[in-house]
Amino acid sequence: VTTWRRAGLKLGAASRWSRHALKLAFVWALPPLAVALVYARLTEKPFHGFAWDMWLVQSAAQELLFTGFVYGRFSALFGAPAEDLRGLWAQPMWLTALAFSLWHLSNLGHLSPAYLAFQLLYTFLGCWWTLNLRRWTGSLWPGVANHIVVNYLASVV
Repeated sequence: VTTWRRAGLKLGAASRWSRHALKLAFVWALPPLAVALVYARLTEKPFHGFAWDMWLVQSAAQELLFTGFVYGRFSALFGAPAEDLRGLWAQPMWLTALAFSLWHLSNLGHLSPAYLAFQLLYTFLGCWWTLNLRRWTGSLWPGVANHIVVNYLASVV
């Protein structure tokens, strides 16, 4: 972590939050809604009943690593993604999402092959989706909160 700003550890500029307020609300709300509507209907729910440390500590740690460090390094290497639509396809966005998805291959022995494939897909899309929160605000904290809420819901639905 070279600087708090580069790592996304600050809250970001208020002007960025207000400029993207509607997009932030939509992007933040969709993953918890998807868990409530999709995950709740699955027959296989491997994360149901997980203890608080799984949805709180691990979620925050993964965000610090991927949305903070990995995204920050890719942004330093390839340039920070623009705040407009072009930024959606910037290398730091999809490379970070790919790294986050591949991180979940560690579940290979714990999940069925079908669920693991589903998890790899939703972790890639979910990371790519919520990286927009960092891209628009300059802060990783909205993504941390979102990841915690999503994993909490997966443990209780």
